[in-house]
Amino acid sequence: MSGLHHLQTSPSPPRADLFKSAEVPAANPWADAAAAALLRHRFETLASQLADLEALRERVLEAEQKLDPSFS
Repeated sequence: MSGLHHLQTSPSPPRADLFKSAEVPAANPWADAAAAALLRHRFETLASQLADLEALRERVLEAEQKLDPSFS
């Protein structure tokens, strides 16, 4: 089993509830803005991690193809 196949078929780790810590009282514009900023920061962090994983996936595919040219 290739490393990439293992990565693709492994169960995902439990995900933290992103909204749990962002719960704020209604009608509080300062708290709403803070919650939005927190969620935006978390989203940007996750997007960056996703880009890193996609780049790693490409490198793994290239390495597997170099090891076994019939691999696709």
